[in-house]
Order: sequence, then C-alpha cells, then structure tokens
Amino acid sequence: DRTKEALRRSRKKRRAKNKDSTMNPTGSSLYFHRFQTFGSARDKDWYLTLPDGERALGTACGQGWAAVATSRRFLRFFTSGGNQKQMVWLQGDLVSMTGRSRYLTVVYHINTPAVDGTQQLGYSLFDAMEFKLVSSGPLSCISKEAGLSWLGFSNDASVMAMDTDGMLSMLTPTNPSDDQQQSGSLPRWEWTPVLDTVGLRKSADDQFWPITVHDGKLVCVPLKGGNQFPDAVRKPVTTSLGLRLPLARSTIARNTVLEEVSVRSNMALAHKRTMHEISSNGGADEDDEEFEEEYTKMCAQVDKVTLKLFAAVLDAGKLERALDLVDRLHLEKSYDIAAKLSDRHEKLVQLIEDARDDKFAYPDDEEDDMQEDGYHHAVSSPSAFTTTNRRKPSPVSPTTTTKTATQGRKRLFQHQSNSDDPIRSLMAMKSKKKQRVEIF
Repeated sequence: DRTKEALRRSRKKRRAKNKDSTMNPTGSSLYFHRFQTFGSARDKDWYLTLPDGERALGTACGQGWAAVATSRRFLRFFTSGGNQKQMVWLQGDLVSMTGRSRYLTVVYHINTPAVDGTQQLGYSLFDAMEFKLVSSGPLSCISKEAGLSWLGFSNDASVMAMDTDGMLSMLTPTNPSDDQQQSGSLPRWEWTPVLDTVGLRKSADDQFWPITVHDGKLVCVPLKGGNQFPDAVRKPVTTSLGLRLPLARSTIARNTVLEEVSVRSNMALAHKRTMHEISSNGGADEDDEEFEEEYTKMCAQVDKVTLKLFAAVLDAGKLERALDLVDRLHLEKSYDIAAKLSDRHEKLVQLIEDARDDKFAYPDDEEDDMQEDGYHHAVSSPSAFTTTNRRKPSPVSPTTTTKTATQGRKRLFQHQSNSDDPIRSLMAMKSKKKQRVEIF
C-alpha cells in the first residue's frame, strides 16, 4: 500500500510539472523589431518561442532575413516578416555570427584548442536570401597561441576577422580554374592578412577595438593602459587605420607602396565580381549594364596603379618584373599604354602585344560568321583586320604605318591612349569593331 501511494504521488507531481512546462515554456523567446513596414505599424514586429530547453546563443539579421544559432547547434533561418525557413546543423558550438545585406557568416569550434592554446575554429558563409552555402572551411586566420576577437563585414560585403594578436584578415576568392569556369561552380576562398596592428601600437599595452571596415579603412577605438574594452560611460573616440598588406620590403620604397596598393586593389576587384555573380545567381540581371559600367571604371582605376608600378619597374631596368605586371591589366587600352611605355625595348613591346592579342581575341565562331558574310573576300589581307592576327606596330614610332588598314587600326589605338575616359574609350573600341565588320 505504501508503494502504491508513493507511485500515485509521483505521478501527480509529474503531471503537474508537465502542465506547468506547457503553460510556461522554457525555450528562448525571439523578438524581431522592424524599423519600416508597408503594412500596419502595430503588426510590424513579431516574436517566436523556441522549443523547451533550447536557448538562443547568437542572432544576426540582414536584408530580408534573420538567423538564430541555438544551444542544440541548430542554425535557424527566418524571413523578415516572421516566416520560418530552413534549419541546419552547425559543425560545432557557436563562437560568433554576423550578417550584412544578404550574407551571413557563422564561426564555430571544430576541435579542441591546440597544445599551445591556438583556437581550432571553422566558418560558414551563407547567402541567406537564397539559402545557399557560399564558402565553408577552417578559420585559418588565427595566429599562433591566439583566438578570435572580432568578426564583421566591410561596406562592400567582405568578411573580416581579427584575432587577439591584432591581425586583421579578409576572406577573398581565388581565381577559378578552367574546369570551374566551364561548370559555373563557385571559386575557392582563402583568408588573406590585410592589416597588422601590432606595428601601429605605441606601447605593448595598447590595443585597437574594431568597429567596422569602411572604404579600405579599419574604424576602431584605440585603447591604452591595458584596457580591454572602451569606457561605457564616456563616448569613445574613434580613429581610422588604412588597410595595408604585410608585404616584404622592396629595394625601392616607392615600389613597395605601389605594389601593395596594386595587389589589394586586384583583390577587391575580384571580390566585387564574385559577389555580383553570387547575387545574380550566375544569370542575366537587369542591373548588369550598370554593374559592367561601374566594374569597368574600377578596372581603369586599378590599371592606373598597375601602370605606375610598371613604369617604376621599367625605369629600374627590371624587364622580367615589368612583363609579369602586364598580367594584372584588365582593359585593352592599358595594354596599349604599357606598350608605349616600353617603346625602347622592342622585345618587351612584342610580348605585351602578344599578351593583349591572346586576351582580347575574337572567338572562333565570330570569325567564321565574318567569313560567311563575305568579309574574307572583301579584303585582300583579312589578317590585317582580325584581332587574332594583328599586324604588330613599330615599337619606335607607333603612328607610322605603310598600309591603309594598319593606319586605321593604329589611329584607333592612338585615340584610345589619348582619351581620358576609360569607359568612353572602351565603348568606342567596341563600336568601331562592329563598324569594321559591317563595312567590309
């Protein structure tokens, strides 16, 4: 009888406990506040409650989405209106997460710390709008015996991370292989150091509290006297530190500065192209023309820096290094300028023109179409007009020619070189190519 009575009391307590847990859930509550809405202002905010025992450890939001990482290693996605989307497992316990625009970055533990104390972390970069994994791998930007101190995005949607040693790194795409370009797969991503703040400290106790990265500058709060955090009572005084890759020093100090700017500019250019392809899903977009115009302007600016470095290396007599820099150029006009700068070196001019012809050659099917339209029979020497078999200009006098066809082509190059607007020059070049095909 005593045993039966104890069982009845235990069952009553269990039922009462289950009833209380139903009435008062133990899961975390999520509250989303919208600043703007086209609907009723009273219904613009929403909140949800996670299942019992599941706690929210981190949140992030962006343009049209929100995400929550929980104690069960769940990564939950929501729309900005409050609809629940997919949820995935994280590969380890959450460390940090951040979002901007349509992108979400999550950092988590992938293993126990190393013997020397170095944190073993991993990351995942998502396109939260399309629920697509852009990149994932180890967080290799952690220095020895260090951990992660800050994670964020720059104003151009570049993922930035800083370790406890003060090294700021950026996640950059690598150049895709030929197989990846044909298949349309995304390129590999690697972490690149972009700023070492250790050399900027005035004392060993100084630190920099990062806030954001904007237009190639780290906006941060300088901390002195061994302080780990800014004073919450007073308004912090911010400063800006320009990004600078920790490159090896060159024998010429001016070349080191130009080389750093050239490398970092090409990284930013590749990142902008890759992010546009991701956001447009690899297909045609209504804003493609606007993007191509902006991208061409950026190419002209980057090529300008590269040509300055090219001229400095050429003046130092480093012809091999100068030829290597030609591969960094993007516009056909830039190749022509590089050839003119090298007019005293006939072999270098020839190599630059060969590289230009290989990069801006007509496709084979376009040549076949021109031949079918009678282009091949209209002129006596078709090789004088096709881009794949251009007649090489004289390295001494680029504007002196002997044939009418070569004169027309060289006047086109001279017009492009004298133009100050790279966009107008590029469009003029394309229109003249079309006219050349239609006339003949």
